[in-house]
Amino acid sequence: MTDDKRWLVVVIRDGQVINARVAPTALAEAYADVFRKRYPLDQIRAREATENEIAYPPGEPYDPRD
Repeated sequence: MTDDKRWLVVVIRDGQVINARVAPTALAEAYADVFRKRYPLDQIRAREATENEIAYPPGEPYDPRD
């Protein structure tokens, strides 16, 4: 059985999200590790992604034509 959960991994600086990625469970930890190295003074958080976040990940804005 595969784990098909998706996670939203975010970097937070001064209360603002400055970077975010939606990743499958197997890659979410790797994204968090990279973010910790790239943004050592910022908060790294992860939570299970919503269906909307999976359909329209950060960096790919909503397109009403979809």
